[in-house]
Amino acid sequence: MRGMQSIAGFGLATGISNKASAPHVIANSFKNIMALSLGTEVEIKQAKGLKASAAVAEVKKEEKKAAPKKEEKKKVVVKEDSSDDDMGMGLF
Repeated sequence: MRGMQSIAGFGLATGISNKASAPHVIANSFKNIMALSLGTEVEIKQAKGLKASAAVAEVKKEEKKAAPKKEEKKKVVVKEDSSDDDMGMGLF
């Protein structure tokens, strides 16, 4: 398993295709095509559901920005007197 991961990693890093790196190359290419579809007005049959969910996510993102922020409670830190009552000598 580790050997296959190394071969796939080598193939991906160098750009040399092999049987171990082919599925990764195909998946990354499909991701790039989907990103282009979302960024442009070109519609792809496989990206229709993705565009709808991206629109919903964008609306939710805008709603979060528009919502007023709750007032944050300030934490009060009380600093205790650090003078040593035992003059620096502990019991143990």
